Amino acid sequence: MQRDPGKDDASAAATTEASGGRKEDQIVAGDDAACKRRANLIAHAALAGIVVTPQADGSFLLRRWSLSREVGDVDELEQALRLQGVRL
Repeated sequence: MQRDPGKDDASAAATTEASGGRKEDQIVAGDDAACKRRANLIAHAALAGIVVTPQADGSFLLRRWSLSREVGDVDELEQALRLQGVRL
């Protein structure tokens, strides 16, 4: 079964227009500073070879090589990454 690309494009355009603007603008506008900070810290950790896993209770699990460490919140995450030598 082939899909009709014109129909898909038209419905996507209608959805974007009805919601008040470009899709990219809405994605950025929906993010808040705390989410961006958290994502930035996780990305910097990944570049340094550290895996950061957010936990359900708001804490984070840091793993590097065979070692792991749990930190309580984003501030502690930033401090732990700085101690590991991650440039933020």
